[in-house]
Amino acid sequence: MPSVVVNGRKKQYPGAVSGIELAKELKLEGSALAMKVNGGLRDLSSQIDKDAEVKLLTFEDAEGKQVFWHTAAHIFACAIKQMYPEALATIGPAVEDGFYYDFDNLKIIAADFEKIEMKMNEIAQKKLKCEKKEVTLAELNKIFIDNPYKRELAEEFAKGGKKLTIYSLGNEFLDLCEGPHLPDTGYVKAMKLMVIASAYWRGDQKNRQLTRVYGTAFPDEKMLKKHLEFLKELELRDHRKLGKDLELFMFHEYSPGSPFMLAKGTVIFNELQKFIREEYRKRGYQEVITPQLFNKALWEQSGHWEHYKENMFAVLIKADELPVTLPDLPDKKPFIQGTADKDCGLLLVAQKRIARCARRNDKMQEICAG
Repeated sequence: MPSVVVNGRKKQYPGAVSGIELAKELKLEGSALAMKVNGGLRDLSSQIDKDAEVKLLTFEDAEGKQVFWHTAAHIFACAIKQMYPEALATIGPAVEDGFYYDFDNLKIIAADFEKIEMKMNEIAQKKLKCEKKEVTLAELNKIFIDNPYKRELAEEFAKGGKKLTIYSLGNEFLDLCEGPHLPDTGYVKAMKLMVIASAYWRGDQKNRQLTRVYGTAFPDEKMLKKHLEFLKELELRDHRKLGKDLELFMFHEYSPGSPFMLAKGTVIFNELQKFIREEYRKRGYQEVITPQLFNKALWEQSGHWEHYKENMFAVLIKADELPVTLPDLPDKKPFIQGTADKDCGLLLVAQKRIARCARRNDKMQEICAG
């Protein structure tokens, strides 16, 4: 007889009980999306047969939103597979404010979104059950015999000792997934595809370039409308738009991602720098000036080279690699080593320009330090 504490209410049950039954008891049927059982996320259909502390998650909870958007990603993938059978599904996680899904062999444009959304709504309205099943690696390889991406992930998970599970949407879609998911697709009442982009498989430019589609979803149309209005307001306040409209700064392809400060923007920049210098002085800092380039030996010693090499911009000069300074890194170490008393509590600050190896549209750009 499990003793279950649900949303702070304790009750003894004669046998195993599911999250769906608990949601009915608490009059949260339809709004409860998933549950946390002793801290772990689970489907509402899961059975609780031991003493447990349970929290029923709704769309008001951050984790509830993530479960909701993850199921929406599966609905999107199901629609794509039905409309474009040759497309290969890769990964489709929930992210902030929605989801994305990456596909290989998928050639679509934003103009196709409307018809895809219609198919997604059709799938949602069928109230297809989201069901989880544990499978072996051999079974999974047979299921995804035509999808090398799923097989690659499955082999990696199996080597790491993880259980392999798949989720189905009725009989219409299967995906390699840990879950959890909504009880059925009918919970998703409003969906919108937002952006189409490119991404490399596993973030590596040596791999195949995939089509990535971002989307969002909500329990009702009013919430979706409110979210889209909020995004419009954000767009009006976009720093790139304001910078151009107010003649503060500009951008140019010669240095992607780096602003060219115009006269008005330079006035603001200088005033901010003046303010920061005054605050540093109040706090006892001494301002120093450090070089832009350092021998990689410094970054190896600090550990940055090992962990962040791919995102550091390095210049090869003869036999030495000289990475450009990054923010909050050990470029002031030579000053401290040159101080007689190393434990004197010396506070040093350097205002400097920084550079990093950046991506634009998921393709590497060669940016030269000036």
